[in-house]
Amino acid sequence: DIARLMITLKRMVRQAATLHANATAEAINFIRTPLRQRTQLKTDYFLQSLHRYRFFSKFNIIRRKQLINVLKHETVPDKATVFTQGDVGEKFYIVLDGYAHVLFQEGPNQPERVVAKLRFGDHFGEHALLQPGGRRNATVRAYSGQLDLMVIHHDDYSRLLKQWAAENDRTAFVEFLQRLPLFSGVDPTVVNQLTYKMEIRKLQANKVVFSPGQPAHHMHIIYSGKVL
Repeated sequence: DIARLMITLKRMVRQAATLHANATAEAINFIRTPLRQRTQLKTDYFLQSLHRYRFFSKFNIIRRKQLINVLKHETVPDKATVFTQGDVGEKFYIVLDGYAHVLFQEGPNQPERVVAKLRFGDHFGEHALLQPGGRRNATVRAYSGQLDLMVIHHDDYSRLLKQWAAENDRTAFVEFLQRLPLFSGVDPTVVNQLTYKMEIRKLQANKVVFSPGQPAHHMHIIYSGKVL
């Protein structure tokens, strides 16, 4: 009957809340644990839990491991401000637990209005980190209790982005080499290792690569452009 169904639903809600609270506590404990003290078992468990956060879904397992090494934890009291519209962006946030309002102010004398609500799994603040000196385009404030956040600092985020961009460039270079007859049939691992011995040089138009009679010290492969 309806009464029994309601009791079952309430029990399921309590169980879900308990599971979420336990998972949040375990995540906070892991993030606060120094890198050298993290066990492989705990690390693997935390990595598996990241599927609950949309932000991590766009990264492969290698990059997720790099990201969790720079995560920090912050607690924001109820009604306290995470950051204010116009602030310089220094951190990126992922909601571990709690709720927050995103507030926008049209002008100095205009009232704030709620334009979005954030909850578990949501992330915010990334836009300001993608440009040097980027400003926050809204205010974020905790509401309905304490707000627990995973935090990535601007310096760590920028360093990882540069590292990943270099890795993407190297991957593209490896794929380019594998299309050449010279490297056809060569194991991809060997080709990848060879790229660490190679140097990419950018030459201006009309620049001489080498002249007749010069000792041959290097082999050249045209990555882009033309020679005469």
